[in-house]
Amino acid sequence: GDNAEGVLCLCGQPAQLRTVEKRGPTFGRPYLACPMKSCRFFEFADRHSTLAALELVWKRFPATGVKCADSDDAPSWGWNVVGDAGFRPSDLQQGGVGDCWFMSALAVVAERHDLMAKLLPNLNAGGESGCQEVRLFLDGRWTSVLVDDHLPTTTRQKRPTPDGSGLVFGRCAERQLWVSLIEKAYAKAHGSYNSISGGVISEALLDLTGAPTEVVHFRDPDFDADLFWARLVTLLQAGCPVGCGTSAETIEELGL
Repeated sequence: GDNAEGVLCLCGQPAQLRTVEKRGPTFGRPYLACPMKSCRFFEFADRHSTLAALELVWKRFPATGVKCADSDDAPSWGWNVVGDAGFRPSDLQQGGVGDCWFMSALAVVAERHDLMAKLLPNLNAGGESGCQEVRLFLDGRWTSVLVDDHLPTTTRQKRPTPDGSGLVFGRCAERQLWVSLIEKAYAKAHGSYNSISGGVISEALLDLTGAPTEVVHFRDPDFDADLFWARLVTLLQAGCPVGCGTSAETIEELGL
């Protein structure tokens, strides 16, 4: 289709236009995917990313709880980087980019507050400047990515956000910003939000923790469910971050 022209998947091949076939909210929606199934590239194709980006409105979300001069509307103030309850995986909410792989990894890491402290080493240093340092393990080394609290919003959401913020991408419950800021830093490190659409959780876990990851495929001929379960329990008891992901075939079926 025309929407696939000039769009490359993560392995450099021209993306193929497909349609979500699974019944649900996205049924019949066109999307772009890797034609060779060799990477996890995914992008909805019914709206050109450039046109969609032009419709976004960047607003400041100050984390001081104090209304700023350039934030006249109530939904854009009274926020915190993280609430009194701390980091909770259940607070994450994916937005309008196909980075479920990254968000699921972030949810896993959020169970370990020591790992979150490495991601946000200067949690309370932003103040009224609105800047936050996010530490990511990129290309084999820890890298500081500085982001501010200007975040993309829209008024054209089919389902308005409960907090009235209109945030387009990843967000957090109870007017917290840590999800949006970490996702913004990851997008900045990769060039754009669109660049983090499609991926694997093992890659995101490496980038968020700096630790080597191991992938177990359930369809491998030598996969032993009993041995795997015993090892999984051991890893969880030791506090190791553990996540899961769908296969390329399942991604095509779900359109995720």
